[in-house]
Amino acid sequence: MKWLHRRDIGGLLLLLGAAILGNYFRWTLFFNIDFLLGGIAVWLIICLYGTSWGTLASFVASTYTYFLWHHPYSIITFTLEALFVGWLLHHRKTANIVLLDGIFWLFIGMPLVWLFYFFILDVGQEQALIILLKQPINGIFNALVASLLLTHLPIHHWVNRPPTRHPLSLQQTLFNLLVAFVSIPILILIILAARQVTSDIITQANLEVSAISRYVTVEIKPWYNRHLAVVSQLARLAGTTSEDEFAKTVEFVQTAFPEFRHFYILDQAGNLRRDFNLFAVGPEINWQEKYYFKQLQQANQPRLFLLVSPADPTETSALFGVSILQNGKIAGALLGEMNLDVINTQLQSNLVGQNLALSLLASNQVVAASTEQEWIGKPAFDWKQNGRIEPISDSVFQWLPTNHPLVLVQWRNSFFVQETQVDPSFSWTLRVQLAAATYVSEIEQKYTRYLATLLLVMLLALFVANLISRQLNQPLLQLAEVSTNLPQKLLDKEPVHWTRSQITEFALLIQNFRSMALSLQQKFGEVYQMNLALEQRVQQRTQALQESNAALREQQQFTQQIAERQQLMISIAQRIRQTLDLDQINQSTVVEVRRLLQTDRVIVYRFAPDWSGTIIAESVTAEWKPLLGEQITDSYFVNTGGKLYAEGQVIAHEDVYTANLDPCHLAFLEERQVRAKLVVPILQDECLWGLLVAHHCRSPRPWDPLDIELLQQLATQLSIAIQQSELFHQVQILNANLENQVQERTGELQQALEFSSLLKRITEQIRDSLDEQQILQKVVQELTITIKADCCDTALYNSERTTTTIQYEHSQDRTTFKRETFRIADSSDPNLYIQLFQGLSIHFCLIQQNVIRPEQTRKSILACPIADNQGVLGDLWLFKPDSEWFSEREIHLVQQVAIQCAIALRQSRLYQAAQAQVQELERLNQLKDDFLSTVSHELRSPMSSIKMATQMLEINLSQLGILSDEANLVKRYFKILQEEGQREINLINDLLDLARLDAGSEPLSPLEIQLQFYIPHISETFAARMQQQQQHFILQIPEDLPPITTDLRYLERILTELLHNACKYTPHGETIKVSAEATPDAIEICVSNSGTEISPLECDRIFDKFYRIPNNDPWKHGGTGLGLALVKGMLQQLGGTITVSSHSQPSTTSFTIRLLRSCTSFNKGLPKKEKSERKGVIKI
Repeated sequence: MKWLHRRDIGGLLLLLGAAILGNYFRWTLFFNIDFLLGGIAVWLIICLYGTSWGTLASFVASTYTYFLWHHPYSIITFTLEALFVGWLLHHRKTANIVLLDGIFWLFIGMPLVWLFYFFILDVGQEQALIILLKQPINGIFNALVASLLLTHLPIHHWVNRPPTRHPLSLQQTLFNLLVAFVSIPILILIILAARQVTSDIITQANLEVSAISRYVTVEIKPWYNRHLAVVSQLARLAGTTSEDEFAKTVEFVQTAFPEFRHFYILDQAGNLRRDFNLFAVGPEINWQEKYYFKQLQQANQPRLFLLVSPADPTETSALFGVSILQNGKIAGALLGEMNLDVINTQLQSNLVGQNLALSLLASNQVVAASTEQEWIGKPAFDWKQNGRIEPISDSVFQWLPTNHPLVLVQWRNSFFVQETQVDPSFSWTLRVQLAAATYVSEIEQKYTRYLATLLLVMLLALFVANLISRQLNQPLLQLAEVSTNLPQKLLDKEPVHWTRSQITEFALLIQNFRSMALSLQQKFGEVYQMNLALEQRVQQRTQALQESNAALREQQQFTQQIAERQQLMISIAQRIRQTLDLDQINQSTVVEVRRLLQTDRVIVYRFAPDWSGTIIAESVTAEWKPLLGEQITDSYFVNTGGKLYAEGQVIAHEDVYTANLDPCHLAFLEERQVRAKLVVPILQDECLWGLLVAHHCRSPRPWDPLDIELLQQLATQLSIAIQQSELFHQVQILNANLENQVQERTGELQQALEFSSLLKRITEQIRDSLDEQQILQKVVQELTITIKADCCDTALYNSERTTTTIQYEHSQDRTTFKRETFRIADSSDPNLYIQLFQGLSIHFCLIQQNVIRPEQTRKSILACPIADNQGVLGDLWLFKPDSEWFSEREIHLVQQVAIQCAIALRQSRLYQAAQAQVQELERLNQLKDDFLSTVSHELRSPMSSIKMATQMLEINLSQLGILSDEANLVKRYFKILQEEGQREINLINDLLDLARLDAGSEPLSPLEIQLQFYIPHISETFAARMQQQQQHFILQIPEDLPPITTDLRYLERILTELLHNACKYTPHGETIKVSAEATPDAIEICVSNSGTEISPLECDRIFDKFYRIPNNDPWKHGGTGLGLALVKGMLQQLGGTITVSSHSQPSTTSFTIRLLRSCTSFNKGLPKKEKSERKGVIKI
């Protein structure tokens, strides 16, 4: 397979698409036997692109037949056809593809088709014979059309391909035309006739099935209506007559309609009430009367059911069901069972042939009656699941089985089917099915004759066309044979036998060829003379060309040498640009130079400052002595400094023995095996840097000027490389210096970052702490580690600044708590502290001995005051070896840390003072509570005695009748005494309750309480008071409010206090409202009143002890200011909370208490100590 150019692929893809479309848009003969046209494009591909591409195209195009006919054997046949004909076409020099395709089908294709279809696919003999005749006709027709297209259309131009290898001869063209005029019209007529016959068969089958269905429906419908009327009449009688009368009616019906077996009467619930068994014989049917009764109720009309015997499914019965109505309501049902022998007999009587089958299907698609006995009692055949349905008309369709890939076989096994409902009220269906086998056999026989005739005609056409075309083409063939190589025959003076023809055109053509032969014979004589003269001129010209070629070869060798030298220069220049390694450049230079000059040794010699030198690069062949690394001192260079070489002089000796060299220098060269040498100076800034030397050791050598020029150019390139290398070395030194500076600057920045991080860390740590000692300890530890000092300590001054106390000292990863105090006046240099008191830092080194640390050697010291805007609190001292100093950054860091330390110390001392005040206030508050508790206990006994005396006085005064006199002042005074005494007792009780709440010592007694009943009970005690004060009361308690478990005594006191305050502070005409609601884990009770408003500032204070809102009591009841404090304390004991909210528009105040549902969540109270601490903090 030859690969195609890009411009050829488009044409190939176009023809391949045409091949696929030709198979898709096929001619259908009958039974899905298709006439494929894709082979036309395949033949075009074989002729234009070759056998390989044609075979591939045939395979790709024929794959569609797998989806069309559901088997792969056509792919095999068509692929073999393309391979066989293509191979003969391109290898056997035979251009007639029609004849070649006919040979293939006769000897290979038709036997393969018979094998595949008859033996493998198990197709019937007639169907296989039809396919056997169709396939060769299809193939020969496609080859014929392709041959005509190639002959009469420029297809090779359209697809950008050369013409076919074997152009069609006139004989073949005549052959193709004759065959086409005979076969194509006959083929078209057969296709049209086939389609018409198939359409006629379908129409005939449709009419026959429809007629049979109509006849049978007309017979079954009266049977159904007659028996339904009988059962309906019995159902009406069953609802209106007695059982005896109904039994007589049933006996009469049995006489008139012996096919009825049973009548069943069902009651209103669907239970069997009575069974009228008319016959003792008949199949035993297992049925459920309630199921049929339910179906009748749902349908609300008479129904027909099918009963199948379990013992013998072919024994079936029909069950008519009609509802029994009484007063317009269903009072039961009547079921009448009958056999279906009459229906089976009617179906059998309508059979007109063995290919027809009639069946009556129940509503559940079970065969109730059929001409096929084995179908009765079984589910009807499902056409959709077991095959393919082709609609023919509105009610008739053709069913084709899909168990065989060939449509021809599917047609033979297919049926024409019609399913018709007998009556709209009759839910059963009549199915008529007619086998298509008879029609298929007729068509197969007819078309076997058609195709056999067509194949015979085509074969005869091939034979006749071949004879006619050969007879017509014979004179042309003879003329072609005579005219073949006619000039050579004339030169050789061979006799020419011209043919004759009776056709005018052919005779004229022969005469023209004879005239042309005579003319050629005359011209050949003239050409012979001219050839002799031309041969002489050619010999002269050949000799001149040979001389010119010799000169040209010399010029080419010279040009090649120049090119190689230029290439070497370019290569070395690229290496200089690619690398700055001078050793590598020198080594590659000597290697390339030795290879190009074909010499024995090339070296690079470098001078030292004293004009001695060393061979730093060498390339030498294996048989000569290496000189690499040898140090050489030449007196010429020492004495003259290489003046001549510095001026650019080049030394070239063809033979050192004939160059008149100094004997000493000659001995030097002999020792190094040098016979001829070429020396070129390497200059750097007009100074002699070294030498580039070429040695020829085996023999003398004349040095070509090109060789000298090459070495001079290479020396110049080496000078450039040396300069670049030195510059690169200088840049490396500068880069190293710059990198050191960057590292130093980076270190400084890193140190600044570390100092900033340290300052931030120390600031956060000392500000988070209020412990003075912890602050100082953290400062000395962090400063010592960060600044890497030998030691760091911190000291605090007394208030008079006469003494200093060292608090902490950190050295050698160890922090020491010292607490050493000494007088400032006794220090090594008291003047230092004068500067520290002024807030100045000091960086110094003590010359004399350190008084505080006598064991300490001389140190570099940094002293920094711990000061703020209020004064100096202490100092920080840091020590380093006397050889080191504190940098400006370190001094600035210590100063910043000292400032933060001073701020933290001030905060710590303020916090300590505040804590002392808090403790003092807590102590006073505890003394107050103790006093109130003691006074309350002490006053309770006298007040009890006073109350007892008041009660006794009330008894005596009542006996004397004094209290009954309203005008008596004694009654007024007594009432005042009684009210004020009770007021004092209530105050004492409130104080004692508060004391117990604070102590948390009173136990709780939880009970389950139904608030929807308890809250109204509590509210009733305030009803008279609210009515007296003209206040409105609203109670909103849900009936489904869940119970709550709490202390009843506490709850009663809380609600009473809140209602009491609501009555006290609500003006007349306003509303008091009590509501409650449940949340997932608590109960919320709200007591609100309108007409009053509490400011936000007062809302925060109303729960304090003894606090009363001024000028907010419209009824002037007075109070102690302990009620809400008691409420809040009790709720805390119960684990609840209380909140207050007040609004001005309209004026409303609400108190909301929240109690947990379960007593397990009670707050048992805080310890007294914690309460007192909390109170103290709140007061502060």
